Amino acid sequence: MKLHDALALAGAVVAAASGGCSGVADLSNDEPCKNVGYSIASRTLDCTSDPVRANARYESFRGSTTCIVTQASEVDFECAISVNEATCEDVAMYADDIDLWLSRSASCATILTHADGSAIGVAPNAP
Repeated sequence: MKLHDALALAGAVVAAASGGCSGVADLSNDEPCKNVGYSIASRTLDCTSDPVRANARYESFRGSTTCIVTQASEVDFECAISVNEATCEDVAMYADDIDLWLSRSASCATILTHADGSAIGVAPNAP
């Protein structure tokens, strides 16, 4: 999937999960996880104007995590929504560290593990 297509889909799904519509039942189980990656790429592109960096971060996310969602629900999109709220200052601080991106919200640890199966860390003050 090309970045611009992924970002359009991410916006639609994040809007749906935020109350825009109720089509979550039609989504595949890995959709909440994909949207986390799309949100990382989207914020990177918005803040750096660098599509190569945005794509690289998306690929790094996909390669370093495993989706553990078994039945997608609205609550599973909280991680993507939280990542999508990252400021440009956050984007600069998180850089290529996928664990830092995922530590934004405790909800990330409920839908993802590291690719090796180990748990995603959560920042002590994460919502």
